[in-house]
Amino acid sequence: MMKRVVVYIVGLALFAGWWKAGTGNSASSEPDPIPAPVLLRPFEPMVLDSTRNIITDSTASLETFYRSLAALKLAGRNDGNTVVSIFHLGDSHIQAGFLTGTVMRDFHRDFGNAGRGLITPLKMARTNEPTDYIIRSAKTWERAVLVQAARPFPVGVGGVSISCREPNFSLTVGALNRTETEDYSFNRVHVIKYPGAPVLNVDDKELQATASYTIDENPYLSTVVLNRNVSELTLSGQAREQRDSSIYYGFVLENSRNGVLYHSAGINGAQFLHWTRPETFSEQTSVLGPDLIILSMGTNEAQLVRGFSAEQFEAHIDTIVCRLKAQNPDAAILLTTPPESFRRERVNRQYVYTPNTLIAEVSQVIRRYAQRHGYACWDLFDIAGGAGSCQLWKETGLFARDHLHFTREGYEALGHHLYGALIKGYNQYVGDHYGESAPDPEI
Repeated sequence: MMKRVVVYIVGLALFAGWWKAGTGNSASSEPDPIPAPVLLRPFEPMVLDSTRNIITDSTASLETFYRSLAALKLAGRNDGNTVVSIFHLGDSHIQAGFLTGTVMRDFHRDFGNAGRGLITPLKMARTNEPTDYIIRSAKTWERAVLVQAARPFPVGVGGVSISCREPNFSLTVGALNRTETEDYSFNRVHVIKYPGAPVLNVDDKELQATASYTIDENPYLSTVVLNRNVSELTLSGQAREQRDSSIYYGFVLENSRNGVLYHSAGINGAQFLHWTRPETFSEQTSVLGPDLIILSMGTNEAQLVRGFSAEQFEAHIDTIVCRLKAQNPDAAILLTTPPESFRRERVNRQYVYTPNTLIAEVSQVIRRYAQRHGYACWDLFDIAGGAGSCQLWKETGLFARDHLHFTREGYEALGHHLYGALIKGYNQYVGDHYGESAPDPEI
């Protein structure tokens, strides 16, 4: 089901290009439609220099993504078949969901809301999860997490997995509406699971009568379709004789409307190296059908006091990028550098915080890799002010107490800036290909 949607997106993008090039010979006198540029909105707090907040992309690698956004603008929000999918992968900066949730809502406001997207059972895996969804069960579940040295069973696309040993079980999934303007109810649930795991069925008797089920050619995916939107759904399963096969990785919530699906997966402590270890991780990403993959790591690599190797770090980046491209050949890649933060050291029985100078080297490796291989890069380290900029974040009160993470307001500011950088690129694309001048940016 997911693959069908992606093919349709590409078809619309190609159709938009043909329409612009070929309608000059048409008998119709109506002007070609133009995908509207997006007006960037001001927000508080202002932290980064908006004039420097751009994405470097020497090979115009993001044009395929911008073309999909333009096709979405042209399609409007009614036919339910035009979806642009984004997958944002990272570490603890991503896991909390404040940064990615901000970017998601900005996209939904300007391009349409196709659903909450990927949700993963982080809380059931005994770690923190975003506050805008739920996954819960009354049964006892075991867990596996990406950064565990010895995982009891495979982890999934979200970096965690849960497994039930009981013969009968159920899972309740839901999207919590956190804004007055967006509705995250859903009528379609894609279940991402271990290939041998039982297919989940709708538990509610009223919904059962009209629910339909499909098993995708991708062995990690099954889908439940409802005839109306719900904000919460309970799915039940019955384990087979091999009970350790009841392993589930996550769910994708959709609403059958045009718009953007912004999927995110982050794990506390994760490095590029960790995401290269699950053998089936890259295969599972294909069920999301991403038009754009964003990779945001480097903070944890920069915590290595000894043993950091720029060559090894670049090799880890290359491994995950190559695997993701092999499974998602049409997806654009955007690499981001980590913002500067502090390193904690114990001096005279007290903790002192000093700027982590290794982040500059980590960021340089990411920038260099992106440039060498023709990928786009959002250089947050430089945009935020480079060396010494962590002091500004501290003075503005946007750092958390650990001087490594940010407050919710800090992450929201970062999210608005990332969205702003992407929209500057989109507006430039619209101006270059459709002759529509972009509005003056306000962020």
